[in-house]
Amino acid sequence: MSEQTESVDAEDEDPAAAAREWLRRATVGDWTRRTGRFVFGDRTGLALWLALVVVLSLTWRVGIFVTDTYTVANAMVAVGDGHLAIREIRYSLTMGTMPGLHEVDGTLYGRNYGQAVLSLPLLLALEAGAVVAQPSLLLAGAWSLAVVWLARLVGDALERRWVRIGGAVLALGVFVHHAVVGAPIERDLLPLVALQATGLFAAAGVGLCCYRLLAPTGQRPAVAAGVATALASPVAFWATIPKRHALVTALIFVGLLCFATSRRADGRSSDLALASTYGVVGLIAWIHAFEGFFLFVSLAAVDRLTERATRRRLGAGATGLALGLLPLFVTNVLITGNPIKPPRLLPSVGVGDVELAPAVGEDGLVPTTEGGSGDAGGFGGAGGDAGGSGDGSDGDGGGDTGGGLLDEIGFAVPSVITGEVLHIAWFVQLTITEGLATLSRREWLWNVLIRSGRIPGVNYVHTDYEAIELTVLEAAPLLGALLATPVVAARRLRRRTEGLRSGRTAALRSAVTSVRRLSPAAQTDLLAVAWIATFLVIFAWRLPLHSQITVRYVLPVMPLGIYLVARLPAVSSALEARTRVAAAAYGLAVLGGGALLAGTLTVLDVAVGEAFQFHALVGLGAAALAGTAVAGRSLSPARVSHRAVAAALGTTAGTTTAFYLLVGVEYVQYGQAALGVARALAAALPVL
Repeated sequence: MSEQTESVDAEDEDPAAAAREWLRRATVGDWTRRTGRFVFGDRTGLALWLALVVVLSLTWRVGIFVTDTYTVANAMVAVGDGHLAIREIRYSLTMGTMPGLHEVDGTLYGRNYGQAVLSLPLLLALEAGAVVAQPSLLLAGAWSLAVVWLARLVGDALERRWVRIGGAVLALGVFVHHAVVGAPIERDLLPLVALQATGLFAAAGVGLCCYRLLAPTGQRPAVAAGVATALASPVAFWATIPKRHALVTALIFVGLLCFATSRRADGRSSDLALASTYGVVGLIAWIHAFEGFFLFVSLAAVDRLTERATRRRLGAGATGLALGLLPLFVTNVLITGNPIKPPRLLPSVGVGDVELAPAVGEDGLVPTTEGGSGDAGGFGGAGGDAGGSGDGSDGDGGGDTGGGLLDEIGFAVPSVITGEVLHIAWFVQLTITEGLATLSRREWLWNVLIRSGRIPGVNYVHTDYEAIELTVLEAAPLLGALLATPVVAARRLRRRTEGLRSGRTAALRSAVTSVRRLSPAAQTDLLAVAWIATFLVIFAWRLPLHSQITVRYVLPVMPLGIYLVARLPAVSSALEARTRVAAAAYGLAVLGGGALLAGTLTVLDVAVGEAFQFHALVGLGAAALAGTAVAGRSLSPARVSHRAVAAALGTTAGTTTAFYLLVGVEYVQYGQAALGVARALAAALPVL
């Protein structure tokens, strides 16, 4: 064997040496391709993400829909200027329309700084582009380039040259149309546009991550699930509304993907993926500390339940969490002087008080109908109302709780840390207690999970008395397919526990061992279930309330639920076997069903609330269709065919997508359309 061959073999046996050699020889193109594979997985993932961005952009309106956005957008302006303090109130009429604005020693601060900093690269890119072109043309040009890129990817995959040519013609036509009729976007709006673009990319990222989670078990069902999570769930509605919800949901799916990778991979790759999972949770805490804390608790519980604790694994998780929390701690120190006191724990300016504190009434329970969200109605030109503290509830923050307890028990410890620790511990205990108590109420289950209509106790004055508050099932009818979950779970549990007739201790040990022997996919499912339960518990006491629209506080629950739907054997096998049936049913439901719904509502001359409730009833019917088909296939495979299941799922998903497209294009008009083609669609659909 030659010396050169021995050297090559040695490099193949030594990954570190191979990596060093690659770094030495890598070109810009090599780095681009490797980065693309790391982010998108493969060309299908890239095409899916681009397709979702293109479609979701049709609902993009540049403007303020929720009054909380005023504070977040002004914080974005501050971050863009290189500081945290809000020195310029660019977006607002009065202080009263800025829920979530905080003050420290006469200096104003916002919140969601993680969201603002993550949007900073897009803001810098937009400002650089605006030097040579009008921002409106930049957005139209970017959308047209995405269409061209997407057409090329699809054309190459299908080996159809006409797809590439058609995509280029469409992109050019849309750009020219926008240049002629599109409304200009002022440069002062660029921070708001950057926040919206971040949400748009994050919403598409939800579909991408769902695809990558499911791709190892089947590419076709994975693509279908990716489309459904982004376009057949409320993610489509909140994509371009610069609240935290779409970004947090995307990060949750990134964390779920990292967790799955940590279970599939071995060695350093597994450790790095596990550290990334905890790091992502830390980043979520930077955006919303309340959600990040509870997500961490759930992650740690599932991680330890499904894997034995070793120093190496514990070290990886701790390192990832510390790195993820570092931006939060630095931000907190710069604003509040306390690393564990986020801005949301500060008293608000103008309206409300400390956010992270449920307001306890005389009966000891947390009010559930009025959380003071401070949301604007935003429908048909309706003005906003600042009656609350943003995403938080009214009520005393309990800032003296920790200090009083410390005085009583006589500890002489730094109150800057311990006072907040005790306050947070009190809040956590109260949130869990009241959340579990709320979940046990039948009327809550009905009005939040199943059917909306006129919900008792909700003040509709904030939405011009329009009943627009949809439930979880109405907002994501595909979740009706989870009706088959008990059947699947019972069968698997029976198989695993068959023959087990030992005592309680032995049974418990066997159950723990059985959980640790779950497949990587099943362990990932367990984490998804844990995070769904987490959001339902911690926000139960806040719901229902005005301007939740699609139960936005628990937005991650719905795409996570759709991911679990795709994991059902009856669903995945049907989508694999009858892909064309599902795609045809979806397309017909979006185009034909959407046109039928729009025409019907136009003839009936309905108001916004009536339109929402009409879609709610259609959604419940679609949920029943999907649930019946999937449950029937799970119970009796011989009687319910793959074709029937695929058609039911495609129809349900298509009906939901049509609803969100109509909402974004026609029902909710709070600002100018970002794209001229969307403006033309709105003019062609005079539903309301």
